[in-house]
Amino acid sequence: MEESSVLGLRYGAVKLAPHSPKWQTLFDIEKRILQALIGSYVMEIRHIGSTAIPSIYAKPILDIMAGLHKLEDVTHCIAPLETAGYQYMGEQAIPGWHFFIKGVGEIKTHHLHVVEWNSDYWITHILFQEYLCRHPEAAYAYEQLKRDLEKKYPDDRESYTRDKTDFINAITEMAQRARHHAKESEEPPLPPASMPPA
Repeated sequence: MEESSVLGLRYGAVKLAPHSPKWQTLFDIEKRILQALIGSYVMEIRHIGSTAIPSIYAKPILDIMAGLHKLEDVTHCIAPLETAGYQYMGEQAIPGWHFFIKGVGEIKTHHLHVVEWNSDYWITHILFQEYLCRHPEAAYAYEQLKRDLEKKYPDDRESYTRDKTDFINAITEMAQRARHHAKESEEPPLPPASMPPA
């Protein structure tokens, strides 16, 4: 499979592409590479972001999230990831979020988000992605917002990302409420059966 034909975007540019089923296949390949490199430090590796949401347009860059057993193990991951072409960008604006970029020159193909497994960052990103996968109408609304912003900010990734924030926060809050409601709605376990009289 020719990866460059379905992945890759100039750094800072905003250009969306129709959903490609090859994105999931490329994630599966990359996941195996990451497990071989840093698997001893990682609890789970997930495909996140718009390329993980069926049917909607997305920037053709794979967003991957690796959940570490312990956040401090990120220091052990940097050198192995560099051998696979990942550049360490350091800890980002949100404490505990370490970011790596993979690509060729100015063309970026992979974003790797390394965080502690089951941290707030981990949970909110999974909730957002899973909610959109289960609610096509919300996914369509997100796609329409992104396509509008693509026209508005074709060379301004920062503004494009900023103007998605309110929508993302609103969806994440709905997902959190739905998760809380589902937990509360779970039927309590049945009491143990009483022993028959002797």
